Amino acid sequence: MTEVHWFDMAHPADYAGLQALIGDPDSVARLAVLVKTEGHTATNDFARQLSRTALDPLLAPWTVAGRAVAVLANGCEGVATPGGYALIERRSARAHDGPGLRLGIARSAALPPAVVGEPEAIDAVAACVSAACADAGLAADQVALAILKCPTLLASRCAGSPHRSDQHRGRAIAALGAAVALGEIDRARIGPDAIANDPTLRSAKAMTFAGPEQEAVEAVVLGHANGTNGRPGAVRLGVCHPRDMLDTASIRRLAMSLGLRFDEAGELTEPKRLLAVFSKAGPTPDGRVRGARTGVFTSAYSPDSHMRAAQSGLLGGLFGSTRFFVSGDPVQQAPPGGGVVALIVKGQP
Repeated sequence: MTEVHWFDMAHPADYAGLQALIGDPDSVARLAVLVKTEGHTATNDFARQLSRTALDPLLAPWTVAGRAVAVLANGCEGVATPGGYALIERRSARAHDGPGLRLGIARSAALPPAVVGEPEAIDAVAACVSAACADAGLAADQVALAILKCPTLLASRCAGSPHRSDQHRGRAIAALGAAVALGEIDRARIGPDAIANDPTLRSAKAMTFAGPEQEAVEAVVLGHANGTNGRPGAVRLGVCHPRDMLDTASIRRLAMSLGLRFDEAGELTEPKRLLAVFSKAGPTPDGRVRGARTGVFTSAYSPDSHMRAAQSGLLGGLFGSTRFFVSGDPVQQAPPGGGVVALIVKGQP
C-alpha cells in the first residue's frame, strides 16, 4: 500500500516536514518526493539547486539502493502553498500483494551532455519509465500516471546549442518518452522535428518537468493492479484533461468518479479523503480563453506564471485548500490550451 502525505516548506531547503513523515528510515521500501517551491522557474532560477542540495543527503540512504527518487519544480504563484508530496511504501506493507495504489520508481544513468535535448533522450526516458513500471509490478496499461523529471543544461554548458537548455523541449522529450514506454505512441512516428512541435503526438498519462539541477532522468509511476482499485479503503488515482482553464466540470466529474461528493454549496463533504492534487495547464497559442483575449502574453510575467496562479485559484476554490502541486506547460501532454489533472483519493472503509 502506498502512503500519500503532504508536507509544508518554509523555504526551498526546508525538509523538516518530510523527515517527520518518513519516521523510521529502516521502514521505508520505496520513497518518491515531489516538491513544489517558490521560484521564477527560468533556467537561472537556482532555488532548485538549493532545494536539491538540501534534499539529496536526506535521501542518500535510499537513493544508493535505488529506492528513492525526487522530482523538484518551482513556481508557487497565486495561493499555492510551497511544499510537496511524499509517496511512501513501507517494508511491512507488502505493497505488491495488497489493494490500492502501486508505486514504481526509477533513475537512469546520467545523460551525456551531447544527448540532453536530443531525440536520443526520448529513448533514455522510455527505458526509465519501463524500469519504473517493472519496479511497481505494473503493466503499461495499468499505469494511470507517470511523473518525470528530464535534465536540461545550463546555458553556460551548451554554448551554440540553446535547445539543450530549453526546459520546454525537455518536458516534451519526457512526455514523448513516456508515451513510447506506455504504448501510446510508436517510436517510429517521432521524428526530430516533432519534439515540442507536433501536438497530435502526446501522452495522456504523463506529467513532465525539466531542469538543470540533475543529470539523470527520474521517473515515478502510479497505477492499480487489476481488481485492486475498487476494494474498500483502497487509495485510488484518476486523471482527466480539462479543455481549458475554465473547465471545472471535468475536474469535478473526476473527483466524483473517485468517490468524492460535493454539498449543495459546492464544497467537498469529506475533504480529508482527497490526498493529493496534481495539475498542469497551458495557454492557447494566442492566449485566448473561449474566444476572449487575456493578458497571458502581454504581461511582465511569464505565461507559465499566469497559468500557475490561475490554477491555484481554480483548484483552491474547488477543493477548499491551498496544498496542491500546480505547474505549467503541458507540452505533448494535453492539447494546446488544455491541461492535465490527477487526483489521489482515499476510498471509503
